[in-house]
Amino acid sequence: MTLYQFVLASCAALSALPTPQRVNHAPSDHRNTRFRLKSTVATVSHLHGPVRHKSRVVPPRIEWARGYSFAPYESHPHAGVELADGGFLMVGDGVDYSHSNPLIDRLWFAQKVTAVGDIVWQVRFGDVGFNYGKFGIELPDSTLLLAGALSVNVDSYGPILHRAVLRLSQNGTLLQKLVLDNMSPELHLRDGFMGIALSDSPANSVFVTGFVGGENATAPGYVDEPMFLIKRGRAVVARINYDAASLNLAGEAIIDPGGQQPFAIYQGMRVVYDAPKNLVVVSHTVSYDNGGNIQMGMSGLSPSGELQWTRGFPAQHGRLTGHASHPYALTMGTDGHYVIGGLAVLFDESGIERCQGRMLQINETGDVVWDSRFNSLQRDTNIECYGVVPTQDGGFAMTCGAGVEPELHPHDPPQLKTWMVLLIRTDASGALLYQQNMTDNTELKSNAGEFIVARRRGGYAIYVDSKGTYGPSSTGGNFALMALTSDTAQRVGE
Repeated sequence: MTLYQFVLASCAALSALPTPQRVNHAPSDHRNTRFRLKSTVATVSHLHGPVRHKSRVVPPRIEWARGYSFAPYESHPHAGVELADGGFLMVGDGVDYSHSNPLIDRLWFAQKVTAVGDIVWQVRFGDVGFNYGKFGIELPDSTLLLAGALSVNVDSYGPILHRAVLRLSQNGTLLQKLVLDNMSPELHLRDGFMGIALSDSPANSVFVTGFVGGENATAPGYVDEPMFLIKRGRAVVARINYDAASLNLAGEAIIDPGGQQPFAIYQGMRVVYDAPKNLVVVSHTVSYDNGGNIQMGMSGLSPSGELQWTRGFPAQHGRLTGHASHPYALTMGTDGHYVIGGLAVLFDESGIERCQGRMLQINETGDVVWDSRFNSLQRDTNIECYGVVPTQDGGFAMTCGAGVEPELHPHDPPQLKTWMVLLIRTDASGALLYQQNMTDNTELKSNAGEFIVARRRGGYAIYVDSKGTYGPSSTGGNFALMALTSDTAQRVGE
């Protein structure tokens, strides 16, 4: 997330609603009780079936937090993974506002840190134009695979954005690079990868999702659009095989509803491979109004690319409201269902767009199980969520940024315009257990949670976009990593 520059790409600001909202598509339908954004403990008194006990969950503490600079570039982490040796891979990108290299607009970044946050290495990719690092995983042979987009000069058309996969050694050396052709360079349409997942069908392969033919940078798009969401392209899922010496495109499929659904699919966002069901599950954007508004969507495909089902999940349904929703995160729960994390966009009483956090559970046939929304009681405050993971008790943890867009609320105090890392924790039914700020706004230094990992030793690691709290304030933004203890679940009496 680019702090203070998200108005066009997402929503504007979130005016606080008094209670979290939730629709459950099981036979019973409950609402959460009231929780305040800054409360450290929440009590949930509703369950499916008779209520016998209340769950009391205490939020985690910060073990350590570190910032990392790619100066003179600002840098924004998007995703990564906890590695087998206990360290962390972080992948992202950033802009040099001084334009010290006039050929490059944005660079793709990656770094490895140790289990306690010490830098092992940093690398940068991109020779011209805009370049994006979106995801990274560790392969069984301990090499690292990154997904994103690289600009390449094509004939007289100049820098054209291409889908790219990079393979690194554990010491950060580039081993292989696969850049797939852009089929419309004369139109300056843009391609990119967004997410990657390991497969065992077949072995030594991965599934990668993203977009092809995304709108160009001038009409009607804008130059840095792939930083967030890009419209009017086509969502794609590709299978890439790897061996010790190479990366190879084994096949790819456009995710196309074929006129069977009332929406268009623009951009694959994240992908998981569900081995027990032999199903490739892709979260993606959809639009019911030719790109006017983006909504959450999901599709299930066979490993060979045959579409099994596709669904759209508009923000407005039942008691829940909104005119847009963005699917930034995806995970698979301990029950085998899939959860999308992101945001929903609605209008406040003044007609200004505002965002609430959204967490949506989908079953193996693409049907909604529950839909939870998360709001702030602080005025004009926006909640935008970017990472979600399952927890050992069957629930979910989601990380977000919370703050006010200064462009839309110029008269709000500076503290409200200072973004904070927000951690949201639910039970298995999507009911809120706590909603906790992990940074504060006292020093007017903004931070936002971009990705979250459930550590093997317990607790979480949040990938943070930090403007000065962690790392230098001069860059405009830094990679940061925040290690948290486990949250503590306690049962209280009837």
